[in-house]
Amino acid sequence: AFLVTNPFKRVTAFKSGAKDEWAQMNDMVVKAGREAEYQNQQAQRNKKTSFKRLLDDQMLELEARRRMEKAARDAESQRVLGDVMAYNTAAEQRKHDQLRELEAMRKERAREMTETKARHDQVREERRMEEQREIDKVKKQQADDYERMMQRKRDNHVKMKLWRAENENNLAEKKRLKQQEQQADRDF
Repeated sequence: AFLVTNPFKRVTAFKSGAKDEWAQMNDMVVKAGREAEYQNQQAQRNKKTSFKRLLDDQMLELEARRRMEKAARDAESQRVLGDVMAYNTAAEQRKHDQLRELEAMRKERAREMTETKARHDQVREERRMEEQREIDKVKKQQADDYERMMQRKRDNHVKMKLWRAENENNLAEKKRLKQQEQQADRDF
């Protein structure tokens, strides 16, 4: 009856090298625990790898978008530059009496360019702010994931302490009962 109710049979069987069904069962439990721990570690590694791959993909996409936006801005600048050069060539060919009109047109064009530049700057700043918000969001998510993992570790540590304390209490109780039984056998 003691062997059936002894939850620590695995420990004594392991230390004594016993080869009964308890020892075999406990070896299977230990192997299953090791396999589960290995699979858990593998899953954690896979999760980290996929998360890093996701971040890398996001950064590559962000860089590609920046390059496309820069190319579009350069093309727009080239187009505006070509327009300005054509405008200046036409202005030089006009007669002297059109100079005042051309001067007014130049001022209007400069104002439009300033407005365009201001709009471009505003759009660029909005994009930069959006990118910063996305980066902050990803960083916050990483920090939250890390905090959850650390909390889980702390909880497991507390559970392990409680289990050890209960284990020590059970061993002490079993030792006391065994001593009582031995004393009763001696008294008998």
